[in-house]
Amino acid sequence: MPSNSSARKPSNSAGTDPATDALDAATQGRRQYNSPAVRYRGNRHVPGSEATPSCDILSWVSIIIAAIVAGASVLLWLSTRRLVKGAEETAERQLRAYIGHGPNGAHFETHGYRTVDGVREGNPVGPVKYFERNFGKTPARNVAMFVKVKDGLEAPKSFDGDLPRMDVMQTIYPGQNIGKIVDSSKKRGQDFFLWGYITYRDIFGKKWKRRFAFVHHARQDYVVSTIWPDDQWVAHGEHN
Repeated sequence: MPSNSSARKPSNSAGTDPATDALDAATQGRRQYNSPAVRYRGNRHVPGSEATPSCDILSWVSIIIAAIVAGASVLLWLSTRRLVKGAEETAERQLRAYIGHGPNGAHFETHGYRTVDGVREGNPVGPVKYFERNFGKTPARNVAMFVKVKDGLEAPKSFDGDLPRMDVMQTIYPGQNIGKIVDSSKKRGQDFFLWGYITYRDIFGKKWKRRFAFVHHARQDYVVSTIWPDDQWVAHGEHN
């Protein structure tokens, strides 16, 4: 029986040399590695991840839009804050205490009665009294009154300064009066000047100062009585 003494050599099914294939693969890898379309990250490279002009434009557009939104938010916050502050100030003006005087803020206290033109009324022969009223809608707190009286019709050089403090109620409710006898020596028929101020705080904690000044004109002769038929209290034009 004939025998085949020669062994067949293995052959590459593709018909190429394995050494040549390995060399070609290595060459192709180096080309890809050196390609400009490769970005390195440490020891790694990611093909096709290089920046493009379109990506830069989108990034800038996003930044601009974010800045516009942030600016609009700030403007909206400022506008809302102004509205809230304006509403608070309006509420304070409407609700706070307002201390002021009426037509007879300064007067002589009445003792007994008298008849004038057939009308019976209180006889103002008592000491000088001054009072004010809270015309606001909320109480006035920490109320203090400072008053001074001097002879003559001439206004004082200063309406502030160190004035005597009167002992008065410290809390004045809406519609309530605050009154005090400020001088017991002055009488009808005398000319004198009365002035001072009241300090207080409203319910919002703000401090206020209310000035007042009155001249008392005495009835002394016909000329004066033509202008003032009786002793008159006249409010000073600048300090009331």
